[in-house]
Amino acid sequence: MKEKRYRLADGGIITASTATEFVRKLHKSSYFESRGTDNEYMISFCDRYHLLFGKAVNISTPESFLSDLLEQRYVEIIE
Repeated sequence: MKEKRYRLADGGIITASTATEFVRKLHKSSYFESRGTDNEYMISFCDRYHLLFGKAVNISTPESFLSDLLEQRYVEIIE
């Protein structure tokens, strides 16, 4: 698969070819939580995101997680 570059709301950049890879890299770069599983990270991220922005993020799959973050403009695809 072709890699895509994503810009996070905090200005960080993640390059990933799949949603699973995106979540893994986001997890590893986390200031709050770099341990545990990627699924545990998505749950914690969702909780923090809801507290900060009042919006829910679907964490059923990495694909839905990334899709929601793109839709809510927390993440954008850059060329």
